[in-house]
Amino acid sequence: MHRLLASLLALLALPPLVACDTDSEAQCREAAAEAGILEIGTGESTFTPVANGDRLAVNWGPQGGQHIWGSLRATGIVGETLDFDADMQPIVTFQIVADDETLAGYSATPRFFTRRDGTFELVGETLFVLYYSYDTGGGGFDGFDGVEARMVARVEDACGRVLTAERTVTLAD
Repeated sequence: MHRLLASLLALLALPPLVACDTDSEAQCREAAAEAGILEIGTGESTFTPVANGDRLAVNWGPQGGQHIWGSLRATGIVGETLDFDADMQPIVTFQIVADDETLAGYSATPRFFTRRDGTFELVGETLFVLYYSYDTGGGGFDGFDGVEARMVARVEDACGRVLTAERTVTLAD
């Protein structure tokens, strides 16, 4: 009886055995064979690359809020899945940061990338501005024109590959 109990306890201590999805394994192998590159861009409907030093527009929305259009382009990730299962989508952090304060964006959110010409793109991300949290020294919101900021992005795909990118930009009202 002790031997049976010991055997059962040993089985419980093993990691769970999960059936492998051969399609997912193939996607992971294919992605790992490519160079992992993440590009930061802007654009509401098309990807426009952003270079260090570029001016980036802060847009007014129809309800009075402000946002910045953000876009990402990546290679070497698993980015497009047909099942729209959030567990299989890349996890994205995409933020605009100034003086170590997040001005706009989101953190650790599943996003669907579209395959386009051998890359994966995430286009037209609305990075909502948290303007009430930024003070340019006047004791309140002074606007963003001329503020130097960093666009930072991190993408982790379903296979565990992590890509990061950063650009320094100047915001323009």
